[in-house]
Amino acid sequence: MPVPDYQTLMRPVLGLVLNNETKALEVIDKIAAQLDLTDEEREERLPSGQTTVLSSRVHWAITYMAQADLVKRVRRGVVVATDRGRQVFRDNPERIDNTVLSKFEEFRAFKERSKASKRPKADADELVIDLATASDE
Repeated sequence: MPVPDYQTLMRPVLGLVLNNETKALEVIDKIAAQLDLTDEEREERLPSGQTTVLSSRVHWAITYMAQADLVKRVRRGVVVATDRGRQVFRDNPERIDNTVLSKFEEFRAFKERSKASKRPKADADELVIDLATASDE
């Protein structure tokens, strides 16, 4: 079984931190065991070689859920579910993903900030094109 995408991992990750502060490394190990991943799947690395695919996807799941206030980071590498997270876990027995997170203003604001941070680059590219066009005239 290949490592699932970060959205598929949201609910299982949240389930592991519902009642206790848990180290992200422990979450990664428990997710790997739950999914019955092979050693190769556990060790598969991102193209950059910096980290494993599983670790990256678990951390992205945590990051996105933190933006929706479903989990909070109590200290570096340690997370726990919030009251909202426990409620979302109960209300969504099948799947938690970006669609569920989008119900929360904090997450929508995060997505808007993410979009806004990408806009200046696009505007700069357009400016270069406009200047190039202007110099042709």
